Amino acid sequence: MNWNYSEVYERVRNKIEELGYVPNLTHFYSQSNFPSKRTMLVIFKKKFDKTYYEHFLGLGYIPYQLSYMINTYEDLTDVWGKYKDKHGHYPNSTICNNHDRLPSWQFVQKVCGDRFEEFTTEYSYNPRGIISKKYYDEACSLLIQECDSQNKVLNHTELSNNKNLHSVSWYIKHCPENNVKTCSDFLEYLGLKKQLNKDYATELIHLKHQSLGRNLMYDDFRNPKDGEVGLYIIRKYWGTLNNMLLDLSLPINQESMMPKKRTIDQLKQDIQKLCDDIYQREGRRNISLSDINECDDCLFSGTYNRYFKHEMNMTIGQYIESIGFYPNREGVGMIYEFDDGETTYSKFEYQVSSFLKDKNYEYERDVLYSTFIDDYDGHKDCDYTINHNGEIWYVEVAGMLDYSKVNRYKDDYIREKYKTGLTEKETMLKANNVNYTIIYPEDLKKPLDEVFYFLQ
Repeated sequence: MNWNYSEVYERVRNKIEELGYVPNLTHFYSQSNFPSKRTMLVIFKKKFDKTYYEHFLGLGYIPYQLSYMINTYEDLTDVWGKYKDKHGHYPNSTICNNHDRLPSWQFVQKVCGDRFEEFTTEYSYNPRGIISKKYYDEACSLLIQECDSQNKVLNHTELSNNKNLHSVSWYIKHCPENNVKTCSDFLEYLGLKKQLNKDYATELIHLKHQSLGRNLMYDDFRNPKDGEVGLYIIRKYWGTLNNMLLDLSLPINQESMMPKKRTIDQLKQDIQKLCDDIYQREGRRNISLSDINECDDCLFSGTYNRYFKHEMNMTIGQYIESIGFYPNREGVGMIYEFDDGETTYSKFEYQVSSFLKDKNYEYERDVLYSTFIDDYDGHKDCDYTINHNGEIWYVEVAGMLDYSKVNRYKDDYIREKYKTGLTEKETMLKANNVNYTIIYPEDLKKPLDEVFYFLQ
């Protein structure tokens, strides 16, 4: 954005006169009608060859003063205690850096020295709030009783609509286990539901084979119900049905394999229906191989490619294009431009942005870490910065860590470098005690209301 220097300067001076002192510079750049900290510094340096403080103190304005004199670790804990008495919680780095009467987070680190980790552990702001363990346990017991009375494990929708229980987001928000982030995580925490990992999937597949009393086929894994194994799980852990049967020492019946039973017209109908469903559900015409591979009503994308080449002399991508959709080139993320001009470069970014827009959440993309991490001046940026109910959440979408595609990475160095960069980001977010979450591709297979529980 091109800022008008004169207008910015007048707004700053008017605010200083209103306050009666020169506030911390973060007082301005946290507001939408002022530029970033870096831009503000450049404006004053270029115009007056002085810093922001030097300029206004030179005009006779008084500097801001902290509410308390802080020289020692004990002074700091005393200030934090008084703040909690007044506000009900301790301040975090975001509050400190935007509060004229509190020290900056960088100053807090300096005062704490080697005891900084001890300080953040003891005096950290918990945005989840404080609920007694006894009350939370009683609420969980009531939920378990409700499941027992209905003789089933209630799903996310059923829990949300049950007036006798708290909302799903409430249970997740106040759960003592930090790794509980979704409805499935919470139900597993209560012992009501097991996560569908490879071992559990193997157990369910053997039970299905025993109950059917015959060789397993593709059709046996279509349209799975909650807690059942579907084609997506098979592709995730084994790649193909045959690989799964071999790995689990189950018999293979080639004549029962689905491609033997389907005509070219049926295969074309599969792709047409998939494309139409995606357009109707998500409003996009970009179709990726992942869309096909993750659809329980479709075969593996390579199967379509092989049959289309043999029967119609065209690739799966060419066929998708022939019916009015746009195939994504292999190795290139799904590029999509929204009506407001935002462009996403992966399926995962598209899912997140679509969700946030549908819910009318206020967010920014690619915000530099240097604008909210005081001691960092590099070029790393944050995928999403969400401002909700007065709190800022920093969200990273770790699309490169899609482990279901790990074998397709020819250069593992790229992925390792990405992981290193993500770890560096998380270290900064933790050290500065800000609200953040990292979303992995596996998370985006769950309802996004669960993934973004902290916005509810």
